[in-house]
Amino acid sequence: LPLIFESEAIFKELGDDWGLAEGVFYRALIARAQGNLGHARDLLEKAVGLQQSTHDRWRIAYERGHLGGILHDLGDTKRAASLCEEASRELLALGDRFVGGGVVRRLAEIAFDQGDLPRARRLFLESVELFREAGHPRAVALTLCGLAQMASAAGEWERAARLFGGTDRQRREAPGWYWRTLWARYDAVIATTRRRLGEQAFTRAWETGQTMALEQAIADALSLKPLTEPVVLTVQLLDGFAVRMPEAAISPRAWRRRRDRLLFIYLVIGRKAVEREVLLETLWPDLPPSSAGASLNVAWANLKRALEPGLPEGTASSYLVLQDGRYGLRWERLRTDVQEFEEAVVRSQQLTDPTRELAQLEAATTYYRGDLLPDEVNEPWTMLERERLRALYLTTLDRLAAVQMQLGRRERAEDTLRSILQLEPWREETYRTLMRLLAELGRRSEAIRLYRECATLLRKELDVSPSAETKALFESISSR
Repeated sequence: LPLIFESEAIFKELGDDWGLAEGVFYRALIARAQGNLGHARDLLEKAVGLQQSTHDRWRIAYERGHLGGILHDLGDTKRAASLCEEASRELLALGDRFVGGGVVRRLAEIAFDQGDLPRARRLFLESVELFREAGHPRAVALTLCGLAQMASAAGEWERAARLFGGTDRQRREAPGWYWRTLWARYDAVIATTRRRLGEQAFTRAWETGQTMALEQAIADALSLKPLTEPVVLTVQLLDGFAVRMPEAAISPRAWRRRRDRLLFIYLVIGRKAVEREVLLETLWPDLPPSSAGASLNVAWANLKRALEPGLPEGTASSYLVLQDGRYGLRWERLRTDVQEFEEAVVRSQQLTDPTRELAQLEAATTYYRGDLLPDEVNEPWTMLERERLRALYLTTLDRLAAVQMQLGRRERAEDTLRSILQLEPWREETYRTLMRLLAELGRRSEAIRLYRECATLLRKELDVSPSAETKALFESISSR
C-alpha cells in the first residue's frame, strides 16, 4: 500500500489520470481481498470516474465489471446488473473472451439471485464457452460452482454434489483469494444438497466429482436440463410482507382475502409442513371444524392462484405441497429475507479476521430492514418469531459495534450504538459502552449528559435507577 500511495502522488503531480486510476483500482482490489467491500466499492467508484477522461475502453469496461461485482456482493443487484451488462458488451466487442467471460459469469449469478433461472443457465453456459474459447479452462471451474447451484435449484441433487466436488478439487489445485469469496456464496447450497441427498449419497457423488477431470466436469455441467419455469420465489417478511416472482412483485390485489395471505405467511414462518388441524386452530379458531375446514380449502386454492395465476386446474403447484394431510412449501423454490439475514449472521460468526467479520456483519444488518411483519402484530403466532429476530438483530449490532471499535472506527461504532438505543432505549449496557466511547473520544460532557438521559428514562419507563456499574462509570468520567 505505501508504494501504491507513492505512485498515486506521482501520477497526480503529473496529471496522469490513467496512472492515478490504476493506483486507486489496485487499492480497491486489496480492500476487496481483505473483505472490506464498502471501502472497495468507494475506491472503484473513484477509479471508474478517473478513467472516464482517459477514453481507455478496455480499462473502463474492466473496472466497471469489478465495480458491478462488488455491488452485487453488497446486495445492490439492480445497479450491479446494469454495470455488468455494459462491461460485458464492451469487453466482448473488444474481443476479450477471458475477462468478458468473467463478467458474464457474474451476470449469471445476478440472474440467479433475481430468480431468473432460465437466463442464469444460459449465461453460465455462455461463460463456459467464452473461457474455453479464450484458452482458460481452469477459469471454467469458477463457473461450475454456479452450474452446481443451478442443478441444486432444479432438484438434480446428485449432479449438484458431483459438480461441487469437482469444483472443490479445482479450488484446491489452484487456490486464490477469489475462491474464498466465491466459495462462501455456496456454503448454504452445499448444505441443502447434502441434506436432500443424505450423507451417504452426497459423499459418493462428491467423491465422484473429486475424481473427474475438468473436461468431464464440464460435460456433466453442460448436460444440465433446461429450466423453463420460474423456480425461485423471494419473500419479504421484515418491515412488511411482499412476494416477488422473477418478473415482478405479486400485486397485493392477488391475495383475495387476508386469511389467504396469512396461511402462506404461517407456512413460511414455520419452515415445515403443518397438519391440517394445527392450521384450523391457528387461523380459524372461532369457526366450527366444518366451516374452518371449508375456509382452509378455499384459502389453499386462492393461494395457488395468487402464486401462479395461470396454473391449470388440477396441476401441481410449483411452490405448495399437500401430502399426507400436511400443508407445506417447496423450500428449494423459496428464499426469504429472514433466511438471508440469519445466514449472514452465521457466516459472520465463523470468521476470525475482524475486517472480514466487519463486512459480513454490515451485510447482515442490511437485510434487517425492520421488525417482522409489522402489519400482523395482532396475530399471536408472529410474536415469538418477531422478538427472536429482533433480539438477534440487536445482538448483531452489539457485535458490529465491538468490531468497529476493535478496528478503530469509533465514529461508526457510535452510530451503531445509537441505533441500538433507538430500538431499545432502556438497554443499560449499551449506554455504558457509548459513555466509555464518548469519554475516549474526549467528549466527556456528552458522556455525562448521556448518563442523565439514561437515568431519566429508566426512572420514567421502568421506575428503577441505573445500576451500580453504570453509576460507577458516571462517577469515574465526572471526576476526570
